[in-house]
Amino acid sequence: MRVVLDTNVLISAVLFGGLPGELLRGALRGEFEVVTSARLMRELEDVLAGRFALPPEVAQAARSEYELLALVVRPRRVLRVVRDPDDNEVLGAAASGKADLVVTGDRDLLALGSHGGRPIITPRQFQELLDARERERED
Repeated sequence: MRVVLDTNVLISAVLFGGLPGELLRGALRGEFEVVTSARLMRELEDVLAGRFALPPEVAQAARSEYELLALVVRPRRVLRVVRDPDDNEVLGAAASGKADLVVTGDRDLLALGSHGGRPIITPRQFQELLDARERERED
């Protein structure tokens, strides 16, 4: 399964751990593939260094590590679906990377429900999906 983890999920994973951190560890274990774009990676680094005042080298290291894990795509065209260009980039990355779904905490994206046949779900919903898949494998 291919998934776009929105920047807000990655920020939470890096800074606070919790469920987003568990999801990121799941990606590292190969439970699912992650897709992103160069622009989303710049956003991750900028938010970590800017809004959260992490040292620039730490923010850059977080970006570099995620880029090693993820399939980094360059959306051919960025759709204008929601008001925030960063949110539109998430949808473009999902389309270009042939993601199965988008995981986000962003209300504007969640309000869409889906886009291009891809569900847009919360980290909690994604964890529940992963848990259900695991139970199916065990049966």
